Amino acid sequence: MESGTRARLVMSPEVAELRKRYVTKKKADLLEQTIGDKRLPKNNTKFNFAGIMAASLPLIILTGLQVYQEMQEHGYSFEHFYQTHFGSGVSSTTHKRPDQLKEWGGKVLPNGYKGDGIHRRLRLNKNEYLKLYDAKWPVMVTGVVKHWRAMNWSAEFLYSYYGQEKVTVKRVRGKSKTANEVIVKLEKFYKSRDNVSTERWALTEDSTFFYRNPELTMDIGKFEYIQENLFGRFPEHLQPWEEQLQWGTAFSKSTLQMDPYNRTSLHFVLSGKKEWKLYSPGHDAYLYASARPTPDMPLRVLRYTSPIDAFSPDYSRYGLFRNAVAMDVMQGAGELLIIPAGWYYQGRNAEDTLAVCVGLMTENNHDTVLEEILKEGHVEEVHLPENYEAYAPEEKVDLVMSLMPPQVIEAAKLIRKEALRRVSRSRR
Repeated sequence: MESGTRARLVMSPEVAELRKRYVTKKKADLLEQTIGDKRLPKNNTKFNFAGIMAASLPLIILTGLQVYQEMQEHGYSFEHFYQTHFGSGVSSTTHKRPDQLKEWGGKVLPNGYKGDGIHRRLRLNKNEYLKLYDAKWPVMVTGVVKHWRAMNWSAEFLYSYYGQEKVTVKRVRGKSKTANEVIVKLEKFYKSRDNVSTERWALTEDSTFFYRNPELTMDIGKFEYIQENLFGRFPEHLQPWEEQLQWGTAFSKSTLQMDPYNRTSLHFVLSGKKEWKLYSPGHDAYLYASARPTPDMPLRVLRYTSPIDAFSPDYSRYGLFRNAVAMDVMQGAGELLIIPAGWYYQGRNAEDTLAVCVGLMTENNHDTVLEEILKEGHVEEVHLPENYEAYAPEEKVDLVMSLMPPQVIEAAKLIRKEALRRVSRSRR
């Protein structure tokens, strides 16, 4: 070889043909992995993916601008939504497991699924619940609550024995239909349950009632489908209020919301009837959802709520809500409704209804609860070990709680005391 000239590898025709086939196969495999399409045709015709995208780009831009303009007109900000769900660097729990959330019994439900998608199960066993429903899909269970002693509670019982106890009541008076929150004696709420209408109703949603009257919790049975509510592993002052008293007149209704901590919520109806509207994860934009602190929770986290009344929506203000797909179900006395993490819900009492709500942290939803705590910045993710994801659920909870700063614990003590003091000092 002469000095200054490069050596050039000359392939034989056989080697060149093999290389050509190899490159063609690799391109086809790559294309199949990226866009889920079939392999390249035998004649090696190129798939004009870029051309299709270029032709679709104007339509995509126009659609995006139209949605953005409508959201801006109604006061909903993409920037606010992004900061709420992604600003801390923690992935949004409502978009974490889309395939799992659509799956039920090994069968993927079609997009835009409508109708009564909430299954009623009689004597659902533990294995079925954990496999098919826990942290996946709502379910109405019958035959679970009827043996509880709490099923013997009545309006007269609570009035007679707990009438002097104070409770938090949300009530509507007048055509504005705006609910005001007040603290009154239970006997006053009991006596205000007559002459109700869509413009006049009252709803007790009190998170400290059972904490102040622990003997009543003995009448509430245990949830037999889980071994442990992992909230019990929190230090005492950081534990959320476990049970909530929900007693409402006909026409009363809750806010359209996601449960605090993005936890699983259990709703037991002891007497009366309750209507429900549930919205699966990913509905945030259609519901104009926003995040606000939970002032009554000892360990503060964000709470996701919607300004929309799903039972009487104002489409002139919330046009995107037309795209929301609700699952409707009626719950009667003795039935249990289980709503998984990440689902928005609103309940309306069809008649005078007494119910109990319990929040759960389980093996299957513990990650979503811990993500909400990390998102609030109580514990910085940099302090978690690299193999954190490999920890067992109980170990994750114990670790995060052990890293909780002293000032957070002290703040939780003050919040708990203030919540109890606020009820006791009310003069109503």
